[in-house]
Amino acid sequence: MRKSLFVLLTGVLTSCGSVNYFQIETYNPSEVTFPKTVNEILVVNHSVPQPANAGYRSQVLGDEEKVVHAEADSALYDACRSLGEAMMRSSFFSDVLIYNDTLRTDSLYYSDQKMTEEETRRVCEQTGADAVVALDRLIFRMDRDVVPFSGSYFMGKVNVQMRGVFRAYLPDRNQPLATVLVEDSVQFIESAESLRILNDYLPEPEEALRVSARYLGTKVSENFVPHWTQEDRWYYTSMSARWKEASAYASKGDWESAGQRWFSLYEKAKPGVRQAKLASNLALAAEMRGEFVKALEWATKSREAFVKALGEEADESKLLLLYEKALGERVNANRKLNAQFGEE
Repeated sequence: MRKSLFVLLTGVLTSCGSVNYFQIETYNPSEVTFPKTVNEILVVNHSVPQPANAGYRSQVLGDEEKVVHAEADSALYDACRSLGEAMMRSSFFSDVLIYNDTLRTDSLYYSDQKMTEEETRRVCEQTGADAVVALDRLIFRMDRDVVPFSGSYFMGKVNVQMRGVFRAYLPDRNQPLATVLVEDSVQFIESAESLRILNDYLPEPEEALRVSARYLGTKVSENFVPHWTQEDRWYYTSMSARWKEASAYASKGDWESAGQRWFSLYEKAKPGVRQAKLASNLALAAEMRGEFVKALEWATKSREAFVKALGEEADESKLLLLYEKALGERVNANRKLNAQFGEE
């Protein structure tokens, strides 16, 4: 069943002059669109862990440590597991499975190798999955630095950089359905009054890799399943009774009633800033009702009115231009969501 595409009011409204700001959550499509017949996904680790001494550096008080080891095999599994768990939480697919066996037996960790059609078909037949999402390569670089800090304190920083390749595969297709290239980093910063205590605070090399990999797996899931993101919104207010009434309805999430009152005010307003503000409010009311095309039309009217009254360089004009673009993206996103949920 398709989840509601309507935005959810998540923040407490705060007032700034004649504008009320708040946050919403918008439902966005995944980058990758699977065929409608795909109900079960199998997440596969198709990568090779890099050597324990490759890509790691540690420097303490200016002195380079000669031997730094970090095993990456568990981190690769953690990336796959967190990816699968995040995809499962989205409830988009009926089931998401984790493949526990190792597919690659070579040692070419730097080599980006695709799964073959035969491999994809075999693991799908073994598990009953309809498609595969595979981690085909993940390379880590970890830098650990300890330096003097304020007074007698020391500060330690561990920076983990990651570059990965994820792909979606179908068992009846000889080429990947999609390829996702990711590059990200996670940083750990601690301070302590002694090096011994600081070492206790900072994560061990393997733990730093595993935490970073779990973060990456969760983040990359948005490429494969629809997801929620936070965005900022606002509406204009005034001291008149009719404006206050509309604002009261908006604060309670009754966008139909708020929109009716804003429209009544809009029809009576003279062309200018006041009408531009009301058009912006009407765009918001339409968006909150899930009427994205109508919202875009009102946002365009608002921007044009602001430009005519204040000029293109006015903050209000620039803000409405951004809102207009955001609504255009929502219109396109809604079409893609309909396709992904089979509601074209």
